[in-house]
Amino acid sequence: METSTSQVYEQVTSANRYRAVRAFVEDRVIFNFRISADDLARRLSFTGLLPQRFEKRSSVVSFCVLKLAHLRTSWLPRFCNARTIACAYRVGMVDRHGQPCVWIVGRRRSNHALVCRLAPHLFRGRMGRVAALLDKGRVKVTEIGGELVFSAEMQTPLGDHLHSSLFSTPQEFGAFIKTGVVSYASSSRSGMFTRVDLQKTETEYQPLLATVHHSQLSVAWRGSKLELDSVFRTRRSAYLWTFRGLVPCMPPTHMASGDYHLETESYSCSLNYPS
Repeated sequence: METSTSQVYEQVTSANRYRAVRAFVEDRVIFNFRISADDLARRLSFTGLLPQRFEKRSSVVSFCVLKLAHLRTSWLPRFCNARTIACAYRVGMVDRHGQPCVWIVGRRRSNHALVCRLAPHLFRGRMGRVAALLDKGRVKVTEIGGELVFSAEMQTPLGDHLHSSLFSTPQEFGAFIKTGVVSYASSSRSGMFTRVDLQKTETEYQPLLATVHHSQLSVAWRGSKLELDSVFRTRRSAYLWTFRGLVPCMPPTHMASGDYHLETESYSCSLNYPS
């Protein structure tokens, strides 16, 4: 698998390597919540992006938690040969040209103190410190101040049966998640968003059954009635994050007519951004 990591890493040009981080993903669990597409569009109108939409005018908000090993950059290989659990709330969106992308709600989080210090300098975004647990049957993430971010229990269903109204098969979910190459988030600079691209080698997703005991976003967005739709697990893959620049904040969007249909190929966002 280290060979696969290297192959992915070589896809980044030398000019970007000082802003690139690679890791081996030992475990990743993704909790998908249904939400009204119109409600989500109103909540995230400040991004200038529109939610990807499914049948019954639904969209999806996901809580993604990853157990990372061999985390490193090209310029600090020894230090960053580290392990961490990282997580974020992510939303599948489309830009003004109809290209899929991801919006990170709030901030990314990690349980590694030095990762939390370095990430804002590498990616110009916000990174929060948490205490985190991810094992075969449990996820628990807590702010250092004690506030619970997320808590759930999982188990593998008999026959890997998928319970979802958004995705008919794990392959369909894989096609959806594959479009999430380009991500945007609030940055440390006023009036700008940060753009980070993600390349990954994961190909298989195992459906899980889960009981979510607490979701911080569900509490914050209480009026949106987030409903758990599906949970997937993937393991043993190579990840590469590359900082692509700061993007000027775009004018708020208004819901356009018609649905945005998902494609099965990867895209790059067509927005212009400073080098």
